[in-house]
Amino acid sequence: MMRKILETMFICLGIFLFFQFPTIVKASGNYQIEKYNIKADIQKNGDIELTQKIDYQFNGDFHGVYYNQSIKGSKGATDPEVYIKKGKQTTKLMPNDSGQNNTFKVNRTNNLMKLKVYHTTSNDNLTFVYKYRLLGMVTNYRDTAELNWLVINQGWDKNLHNVKIAINLPQRNIPELKAWSHGPLSGYTKVDQKKARVVMTLGIIPAHDHVETHMIFPTDVTSDNPNVINKDKKSKILNQEKQLVLNANASRKRRIWIYRSLMIFGALVLMIIYLVRLVGFLKNRGNKHIIPTPLYHSFNEPRFLPSFTKILLDRSDKADSLGLTADLLVEVGKRRMKIEKFGSTYEIIALKEPSNSFFKYLIEEIGDGKKVNLRQIKSAGQSFKRKKLNQEFDKWSKNAAKGRKKYFDQENIDIVDDFRFMAIAISIISAVIFVISLIFNRNVLLTAVVLAVLISISWLIWIGAKKKITPYSDLGEEEVNQILAFKRMLKDIDDIKMAEVGDLILWEQFLPYAVVFGVSDKVIKALKINFSTEEINQSLIVPFYFGANSFISSGASSFQSSFTSALTSGAGSSSSISGGSGGFTGGSSGGFGGGSGGAF
Repeated sequence: MMRKILETMFICLGIFLFFQFPTIVKASGNYQIEKYNIKADIQKNGDIELTQKIDYQFNGDFHGVYYNQSIKGSKGATDPEVYIKKGKQTTKLMPNDSGQNNTFKVNRTNNLMKLKVYHTTSNDNLTFVYKYRLLGMVTNYRDTAELNWLVINQGWDKNLHNVKIAINLPQRNIPELKAWSHGPLSGYTKVDQKKARVVMTLGIIPAHDHVETHMIFPTDVTSDNPNVINKDKKSKILNQEKQLVLNANASRKRRIWIYRSLMIFGALVLMIIYLVRLVGFLKNRGNKHIIPTPLYHSFNEPRFLPSFTKILLDRSDKADSLGLTADLLVEVGKRRMKIEKFGSTYEIIALKEPSNSFFKYLIEEIGDGKKVNLRQIKSAGQSFKRKKLNQEFDKWSKNAAKGRKKYFDQENIDIVDDFRFMAIAISIISAVIFVISLIFNRNVLLTAVVLAVLISISWLIWIGAKKKITPYSDLGEEEVNQILAFKRMLKDIDDIKMAEVGDLILWEQFLPYAVVFGVSDKVIKALKINFSTEEINQSLIVPFYFGANSFISSGASSFQSSFTSALTSGAGSSSSISGGSGGFTGGSSGGFGGGSGGAF
């Protein structure tokens, strides 16, 4: 039941994230706009002296940048000045149509002034500065002066970071100054009536979004403005902006409600997972078993085949390809099968009819009935026989695990697995909750800390349960104790005089287990030290472990891969209705102008 609930929740959250996440992801590409600073000084005659500083971070080779200034709705723009700043050094560029380095070109149409700046750069941080005057930006009505300006338009195809727009009026102390900003709801507007200044700040403007300012102030502030319309407009502007502000604040409230609902839902799910697991554990704390005194070293090989030995240690329900390889070496050691070099590959020869069903299939179906080489097995894994190869291996891997149940306590295993599932579920849900906090840009740091603690606790509980609750039965504990002691002996082989323990034939029997334990290299090295070259060469088994082209180094991996390949086929501040300091509103008040740009 719990898993079905979680699956449903993941689907719902996945749908939500699919639609929401693009709004916060940084644009990919070879350059970023790291900082964007705009200073706009309104003049007495309604013009704006504009200075823009745009910080680029270039990753790769570039020839320059471009900037497009819309002059639609204005009276035009003066000739621009362009500068490049790097650290404390500032370089003034000259206008030129040649396209030479450190020049810029201006193209004008009725509605657009296009700047193309030529400056070759590679993997650098540079600031480009544009200075010019926008003409006729303010309109004086009978009852108010108005600036309705689209400062940044939708033409940017990169996110803009750390944006600050400061608009200064030509005199101080203007109590009737009001301003509204339109764009991303995460922005903030500060209206300083004493300094007669409006400052808009945004952490990020997503690509293809806009920023617009709508300001009103007394007409005597721009008393020299020739752009005069003989009608009243103030009340219309106030009503228009009031509605936009109400819509923006309602949108913020919806976002906050969605954010809180998702966070509460996520917290409830986490709490339910913890409670369900706690109640389940209190009802069933697992079975107690006799834990034998740990043995340090054992020279008695396990009484199981290597594949089954690995099943016991891995707590698996079926054998794997490494276990199969080790079982093959056991067959060779018992002189029931033989491995011989066959050109650049190896050949497996049956000296007796194989008792292993998979070996029998390989020799009789893939080979000629008496032998099979690794190239034939690999070809089968890449042909129409792949399905049959898969089925036969799967059948063997399950048969190899027969009899495992009496060595395991499945009830205890399920309890530990439930704790592991709890830790995984909590980690996934916590990650989703953190992404939600990023999307809404609320309490990100606090959320990260709380979720990190919850995730850590869940995994620590699983680790503790794994240590305290044994997965083995009483019989399993005895056998695993012996196996671990035998494995520890092979790992510590450097400190053991092998010839004193037994002859080479005994160590031949140990080698397949060294393969499944992952210590065959150490054992081989020790054999070379403890036994003579003549003794090793007389062995039917040991030479297959030696050298870069040995069966273990190259053939065994080829043997495994040939059939395993067949198996794996933010929310901002509220907006101000009065036109004072506050957050942005969405939509637009119909402003004109706007700029955008990029790099080439």
